[in-house]
Amino acid sequence: MSSTVHQSLQQYIRAYHKQQWMQGILRWLMVVSFISGSVFYLEYILWLSSVYKTLLFIGLISTFAFLGYTWILRPLIHWYGGSGRLTEEEAAQKIGKEIPAIGDKLLNYLQLNSESRLS
Repeated sequence: MSSTVHQSLQQYIRAYHKQQWMQGILRWLMVVSFISGSVFYLEYILWLSSVYKTLLFIGLISTFAFLGYTWILRPLIHWYGGSGRLTEEEAAQKIGKEIPAIGDKLLNYLQLNSESRLS
């Protein structure tokens, strides 16, 4: 039974990080579309000089790169097992919050199981 619980938790962790990655892609696309449209409209109205256009372009690219790293690349790294991945205890806490009937039972089971392995 222990391996089934651990397999289910690993499945949940992978699904959680995949969901974070997909949400990040959607968030990034929406923010990029909105900010790009706003900046292009602002540039159209103000008729900025080439220096300001260059600064605006560099600012846009750096902002989009930062958001892409934060919302897309980091969840993708976590999904494939990089550092910062959810531990089984953190996953059990999230599951306990989402499903009140489980509560702390899963977390207690994991803690007792890890203590029994140590002794």
